[in-house]
Amino acid sequence: MEKLLQQWHEVCQDFYQVLALNLPFDGLLCFVTDRNTQTNRYAQVFVNNDSVQEYTAFAYQYDPVHYTHLPQNEASISFLNQYSMNETYLSFLNFFNFQDSAEIITPHQNFQFGISLVRDKLHPLFQSSDYAYLEAIQKLSLHFIGKMELPANNEQAAPALTKKEMMILKMLCMGLSNQEIADQAFCSITTVKTYVSHILYKTECKNRQQLISKYYPVAMKSLH
Repeated sequence: MEKLLQQWHEVCQDFYQVLALNLPFDGLLCFVTDRNTQTNRYAQVFVNNDSVQEYTAFAYQYDPVHYTHLPQNEASISFLNQYSMNETYLSFLNFFNFQDSAEIITPHQNFQFGISLVRDKLHPLFQSSDYAYLEAIQKLSLHFIGKMELPANNEQAAPALTKKEMMILKMLCMGLSNQEIADQAFCSITTVKTYVSHILYKTECKNRQQLISKYYPVAMKSLH
C-alpha cells in the first residue's frame, strides 16, 4: 500500500499543477483504499497536516462524501455542498476554515483511488459547471492508474509482532473480549490491554476496528 500511495501521490502532484491553472482550490488530499481490507492511506498537497490527522481519526465518519458513503464499485464525482452535514462535521470544517470539497473516486481492481480538492471560505462553492472538467481529470487518472505497479497479491503483509502479540491479535480478530483473551493467555486484563496498546502502536492502527480490518485475513490464515 505504501508504494502504491507513493505512485498515486506523484500522479496527484502533477494533477495539482494542471488543476490549479483552471480550477481554483486551496489544497489536495489523495488517498488509496484497499477494498478487501478497508484500509486507507492518505497523502496531502498543501493541506494542513493537523486537519488530515483530525479527519482520519474521527471526522471522516461524518463526511457525507467519504468513500464509504458512496457506491463502492463505481467511479464518482461528488461535491460536498450538495449534501447535508451534521453539527460535528460542520464544526470540523469551520475549525479548519474549510468550505467545500470535490471528491473524485476511481476504482481499479481491488483498490479505490481518490482525489479530494478542498476550498476554504475565500473561494466559492464547487458548481455543476466544474463537473465536466473534473470528469476529464478522472478519465486521465485512470490512464495513469493503469500504468501503476499494483501489488501482485492484495493481502496485507504480516505485522512485525512478537509471538505473544500475534497470538493476542489472532484472538482479537476472533472477536474475543479482553476477559476471554486473558483467560486463554493466562494473564490479567491489564496485561491484555498493554499488549493491545503495543500492537496498535506497532501496526500504526488507531483503534481495534482498524486493526481487525487491516489484519483479519493474515490472522485467520495464521490460525491454520
